[in-house]
Amino acid sequence: MDISRIIFLFNLGFLCLLQPAKASLPLDTNCGVPQEPHVPPVKRIVGGQESLPFNWPWMAALKVDGVFQCGGTLVRTNNGSHVILTAAHCVDGAFENPARWEVRMGFVSRNGAIYNPYYQSRKVIQIHKHPQFSPSTLENDIAVLTLDGVVNETMAVYPACVTRSMHAAGEPCVTLGWGQVDANNLDSNSDRLHEIYKYVQPSVTCSGAFGTAFNKISMMCAGDEHKTQGPCLRDSGGPLLCARGHKWYLTGIISWSFICGLTYDPPVYTNVFQYVVSGWLSDVADI
Repeated sequence: MDISRIIFLFNLGFLCLLQPAKASLPLDTNCGVPQEPHVPPVKRIVGGQESLPFNWPWMAALKVDGVFQCGGTLVRTNNGSHVILTAAHCVDGAFENPARWEVRMGFVSRNGAIYNPYYQSRKVIQIHKHPQFSPSTLENDIAVLTLDGVVNETMAVYPACVTRSMHAAGEPCVTLGWGQVDANNLDSNSDRLHEIYKYVQPSVTCSGAFGTAFNKISMMCAGDEHKTQGPCLRDSGGPLLCARGHKWYLTGIISWSFICGLTYDPPVYTNVFQYVVSGWLSDVADI
């Protein structure tokens, strides 16, 4: 066996044997820096606070047949083009046809998006869903959307960096979405983008909350054991972003939880770094 093709990752007290590496780490130049400074929230999207314009220029709203369905994150590939990273369960089954999808960017208010001078819309021409995505377990819950035209980078539309390292327990991060803001009202999708700050939890905490449903290789969780706020319906596919060295890195993708906003169990995210080191993101999108 070629030892050079085996990557050993030590983190959070366990040893993970990963697939052979096929790519270098993603580039992190000219990404992850918003034009507006961030102000720490006064409260903690269920339980989140409204986001300010230009704070999260990589946030995208994904619409299927003209109806808002999921969130996504704009990132730049190594060849300079742009793609959207989202959850595979958003584009699974009946939603696999790329012609049904539209990506909207450059706004915080969905209802007023088309009147925003920074608004951009692109059609999806190809969907790369992870080939080992499991709808029953939500393992490998990641997909890449290829867009039909050039994305113009502005102060309101700008790519996030893609994580270059494994997340650390206790790391402060933020999650974003236009989804359900009232856990008891399925129709309470937000017009305005919401944000909520969460701490990455140790894998042992995530496994303790979810048992065998939690895969410590392909998943991560972030939350606060004393808070019930967090992502909910139609926040799926949106980002968990962690600030490192004044840049925001896409570290997780909103995947699943038990009953959102009603329990103390931390939400579960796709562990993006797993798909960096496995080479999958490099293979399908040159990330």
